[in-house]
Amino acid sequence: MVKRKVIYKIISYSIILAIFCFLSKTLFENWQKVKNYDFSFNYFYLILSFILVILSIIVLFFIWNRILRIIEPNKKISYFKAVQIVAYSWFGRYLPGKVWMFLGRIYLGEKSGLNKKVLTISVIYEIILSVASAFLFALIFLGISFGAKAPNFYILSLVAVFIGFLFVHPKVFNFIFNFILSKFKKTEVPLNSFLTYWNIVEIVFYYFIAYALNGTAFFFLIKSLVYLPFCDIMGVIGLFNLASVLGTIALFAPSGIGVREGVLVIFLQFYFPIGIAVSISLISRIWATLSEVIIFVCVYLYSKLTKI
Repeated sequence: MVKRKVIYKIISYSIILAIFCFLSKTLFENWQKVKNYDFSFNYFYLILSFILVILSIIVLFFIWNRILRIIEPNKKISYFKAVQIVAYSWFGRYLPGKVWMFLGRIYLGEKSGLNKKVLTISVIYEIILSVASAFLFALIFLGISFGAKAPNFYILSLVAVFIGFLFVHPKVFNFIFNFILSKFKKTEVPLNSFLTYWNIVEIVFYYFIAYALNGTAFFFLIKSLVYLPFCDIMGVIGLFNLASVLGTIALFAPSGIGVREGVLVIFLQFYFPIGIAVSISLISRIWATLSEVIIFVCVYLYSKLTKI
């Protein structure tokens, strides 16, 4: 078992290192073109991008608390306490396996008086719905954006919507939910703990808001560096969310490091030369991490000042 874990870590880190070596090599080979590129730095768009990405993360915090309140309406925590719990456990996603963020949330939630089983159910709901919503959202936006050039993308959007509504139907979703839970916890969730169809649709809608804010933030990050017409906003929103969710499901990559950057480079080449695409993808990692640090610091300082 120990050997298997060591081998898994070696392979995981090797893949991440290989991706960054490739990106670094590509950037180095195209450095002259990058240096001579017509950059147009815009402070307003940069600040706007930070505001939007921070708002998107706050919406994600709200969603988890909303799931908790639906599952256990009689035992509630304040919205700030929910933000505090998620913010303190957030950086666990940078550790291998990505489970530490959720385990940390369960641990901190228990310390706040919440039931461990309810916390576990809420976390699994969050994992499944966030990933499913991100795929659905990204495919819809990419389908609409590229449909004019390739009509098959319109069909892709329609198929994504159909599959999405089928997936969130309780008979399908609850079966998948219990199947996953049985693999990890060797138990099933009673029917009264399940979200209803409209609860699930509501949560997916909230995720769509978060992903729209996140993708728009990325669009304005690009606009703060280089010229990009507003007509490309839907495509950029779609590709950023697709890259993000692919990074999320890549369990070997902490916080999707390497995977998200690689996918971004592939798609950003529709808009920019490869050297610029690599530069934007690497800058976006620093930008996203800095946004998370800002939220953590603000939550920490506010909790100390108010003694919450």
